[in-house]
Amino acid sequence: MNETLIIGRKATRKNILVSFIAFIFYGLIGGIGTGGLLTFLTPLNRSICIFIGIIAFFVTMLIVVPLATITDYLEINPIFINYYVYKGYFQMLLETINLIIGKQTYPQKQINLNDIKNIELSYEPISMLWAQKGYKIKLLFQYKLYMSF
Repeated sequence: MNETLIIGRKATRKNILVSFIAFIFYGLIGGIGTGGLLTFLTPLNRSICIFIGIIAFFVTMLIVVPLATITDYLEINPIFINYYVYKGYFQMLLETINLIIGKQTYPQKQINLNDIKNIELSYEPISMLWAQKGYKIKLLFQYKLYMSF
């Protein structure tokens, strides 16, 4: 059995590209809005305002795309359980850049399946956006006790 089970959503280059295309509207709002406000409110040259608007577009995309693409997930293969978790925006941004350049990602926690005695699976209901009901999955691992003399 050489299958891999993924719980969650593993980010790929394709996901990043799809998120970039899906959120390009937000980037345009950020860029055009910033350029327009600067043109209207400041005595800066129009070409400088356009340049700052372009920078604002890319900054907006650098904020939105990692937040939409990178999520925590579990990868279970025949030997290990690999846990990938991203705490904070900068880890998400770094993971996005690593995926784009093709760098291999490493799990934050790796558990050998032979060391596990029991796995308890449970869930708890949570409230999500727009009054939706979701569920948070909880996994509890009980390890085998190894004693060496």
